[in-house]
Order: sequence, then C-alpha cells, then structure tokens
Amino acid sequence: MPDSYSLRAQLRRVVGQPPPFTPAIRPFLQTISIGLVSFGEHYKRNETGLSVTASSLFTGGRFAIDPELRGAEFERIIQNLDVRFWKAFWNITEIQVLSSLANMASATVRVSRLLSLPPTAFEMPLTADPKVMVTISPPLAHTGPGPVLVRLTSYDLREGQDSEELSSLVRSEGPRSLELQPRPQQAPRSRSLVVHIHGGAFVAQTSKSHEPYLKSWAQELGTPILSIDYSLAPEAPFPRALEECFYAYCWAIKHCGLLGSTGERICLAGDSAGGNLCFTVSLQAAAYGVQLPDGITAAYPATMLQSTALEPIMPLSVGVHLPFRK
Repeated sequence: MPDSYSLRAQLRRVVGQPPPFTPAIRPFLQTISIGLVSFGEHYKRNETGLSVTASSLFTGGRFAIDPELRGAEFERIIQNLDVRFWKAFWNITEIQVLSSLANMASATVRVSRLLSLPPTAFEMPLTADPKVMVTISPPLAHTGPGPVLVRLTSYDLREGQDSEELSSLVRSEGPRSLELQPRPQQAPRSRSLVVHIHGGAFVAQTSKSHEPYLKSWAQELGTPILSIDYSLAPEAPFPRALEECFYAYCWAIKHCGLLGSTGERICLAGDSAGGNLCFTVSLQAAAYGVQLPDGITAAYPATMLQSTALEPIMPLSVGVHLPFRK
C-alpha cells in the first residue's frame, strides 16, 4: 500500500503529464486538467454558473505553468469534492450562453429534433436467423419503465424525417425543433446512420453539449445522427444508462426509415463515457443476437476503470457510478 507521499507524487506526475495516452491527445488532457483545477479553486468558494467559469479563465495560467501546483490542487479535489463538483464541471458547456454561442458558430442543419421514445417493448430479428424474433424491453433498472430522450440531427431533410409518426415523438424545444432554413427539396434516405452517445463521466452533459460538432458531422458525412440522452449517475446508477442506450440503439435500427436512413450501415460513436457505452451496447447486441454496428468510433473511451483513481479527468470518487464493471 503506497504511503501518502508516494501517492501524492504519483498523482502529480499523472496531472503534470498524463500517462500512456497517445501523444496526440495529451495536450487536450492537459487543457482539461488545467481547467479542472482552476474551476475547483473557485468552486470551493461557492461561486456558480458563469461566475466560476469566468473566474477560472482568469486564474488558470498559474496552473498551466506549474505542474506541482496543479498536482496538489488536483489531489485536493479528488479527496474533498464530491460528485456534485464533477457534475458542475462537466456541465459548463450546458450553460445557455455558452451553448448558444457554440451553436451560432456551428453548421446550420435542416433538422434538429429532440425525440422521446416511449417505453414500449418491441421485436427484432436475430442476425443468425431473421425468422426468429427477440423482444427488446424498455429500460427498467432502478426507476422502472420510462421514456428515452434522443436528438435527431440531419443536415438535409430526408425522407421519413417529417412523417407524422416521427412528429408524434418530438419533445418541444421551441423553434429549434425543426429548423426551416432554405435547402433543396427533400433528400432520399441515407444508406448510413450514426448513433452517438455523449461523454461526461457518466454523471453530466447531454446531447446539447455535443450538438455543435454533431452538426458538422451531419454536414460532412451526409448522414443522420441520433444522439442518446441517457440518464445520469448517481441518481440513475448502473445499469440504467446501458439499458437506455441499448434500447435506443435497437429502436434506431428498427425505425431507421423514420430517421432518414435505410440502415444499411450503422456506426456507433462516442467520447469518454460515451465510448464506454458504445462498446457495452455492442456487447449487449451480440448477447441478444441482434444486428451489430458496422463500426465504432470511440474517442478516449473509459475502458480501464480499475485504475480510475489515476486518470486525470475521471477520479475514483466518480468511478463508483460507472456502468462498466469487472
């Protein structure tokens, strides 16, 4: 068992220079760790919202140039701050002003609709024998059956996306539900569909946080994107998030025509916690025998959770709520 000094030194090395990550991602992780400790310094003063975010920007410089100071502050955070801090930190991008600015700078899409999938069981064919059906049940863990929220993003308005059946699932977000910018007539269904699962350490963020780059993906890939707003821990601990993501994944395959896709190619994509859920959804699909994704794009996925305490952006205090357990 390491003594407190060796553990402190190890933590400072981790924060100062993240361990075995690819060099390409280290600057990003360094930036996150600097922002995290800067945010934590002001959070302990009970500053909130834009106040703590603005203050963090002005004081983050000293943590950038002093790894020892950054490591000491990181150690204080993981020892003294609970999951509410991590929720607040990862939800910075959910602040209305910041999300509005990000969306203003992002691509303009024809469709941005928040859908509420009803908690109704449905049947799907087995991949090995399409004549045999398996029942996909709605999420049940902890709180019982409940709807799953998903966001449909599409650069073009495609066949099926303006159907009455899909419109019946729309959850109002005001004028953003269907953006009516001028665009050529209705496009045919795309051969592909991207099912996206957002990150946020399993405790924070929504598809709204990730919407700016999803709009760019929709434009560049020319395919609809369905992003899943799974329930967050600790209010909804494992396996609720996994159940909701698997249910939404299967629903998307079964109803791909409503989403503007033929479903010939299905890709799962996610970052951090979302990357973990991409893998676990795929394992669940294999266990059920239903269609597997044709590809998985996972950015810095959480896959080594037994060493969570040494990860620079997801400490052990949050790790107890993670959905991937040994």
